[in-house]
Amino acid sequence: MRFLYAASAGDRLGDAEQIALIVTVPEDDAPVRVRLELANKRATPYVESAALCMPLAADSPRYLVNKTGSVLNPETDIADNANHAFYALEHFIAAEDDRALVAAVSHDCPLVSIGENGVYAFRRRYEPHAPELRFCLFNNMWGTNFPQWINGDMAFEFDVFSDDPGAVGRVYCAASQLAENPDHAPAPEMPASLSENGALILHVHSCESVARPARIGAPGWHIEEIDLLGRPLGAAWTDAVETTFAPFALRAFRMTR
Repeated sequence: MRFLYAASAGDRLGDAEQIALIVTVPEDDAPVRVRLELANKRATPYVESAALCMPLAADSPRYLVNKTGSVLNPETDIADNANHAFYALEHFIAAEDDRALVAAVSHDCPLVSIGENGVYAFRRRYEPHAPELRFCLFNNMWGTNFPQWINGDMAFEFDVFSDDPGAVGRVYCAASQLAENPDHAPAPEMPASLSENGALILHVHSCESVARPARIGAPGWHIEEIDLLGRPLGAAWTDAVETTFAPFALRAFRMTR
C-alpha cells in the first residue's frame, strides 16, 4: 500500500517548487519505506536548513544511536562537552519503551537530532526534548558537510521497522543489511573453488550487544586473524576459530589450505 502527500511550496527564497512524501506500507512484516522528494529547490544566500520529522508514539522513549560499529545511549554514553544537538549515524537511530523498539534506517541523511533543530545549537550535556526524530536533509551552516548553495531536485529515503523491546542485536543486524542492500538485491554467490595458492578473506561482524564466545568451523583450513588492512594480528587457528567477539565487533580472518 502506498500513500502520497504532495504539496506546492511558495515562491520564497529557498523553497522547493514541489514536495512529495511517499510512504510505502508492505503487506508483510517488511520495513515501511519513506521517500521524500524535493523538486526544483531554489538556492538562497540566507541561513537555511531542512529536516524530515518523525514523531514517536511514546512520551519518554529511550534512544539508541548507531555510531560506527556500536550502539550508544546518548543520555549516558557520550562525554560531557561533546555536542548532543546532532548525532552522526552509521545506519540507524531507534527509540524504545516497554511496548516496542522502533528503528529508522537513514539511507541519505546521517545527521539526526532528537526533538529539536540541531542547526546552530550546541548541547554540552544530554537534554530531553520532544519525542521525535529530526533527520537533517541539508543546511548551509556546515560547509564541511554541505554545499553553500543548495538547489535542484533531490530525494531522501528511509526504512522504518519495529521489534521487541531490548532486541538491540536483531535491530542492528537488520539495519546493517538494509543499509548495505536497500533494494534487496540477490546476494552474490560465493566462489565455488580456490586455486592451490588461493586464500579467502572472511569478515565477521557480530550483531550482539554483549560479548559472546564463538566457534567458526573450517576443517582443513589454516586461519589467521588480520586487521582490516590485511596485516597479521598474531592469532592463528587450524580447522576452527574459537574466540570471543566484543559487542558489535568487526573482525577479519585470512584462510588458507
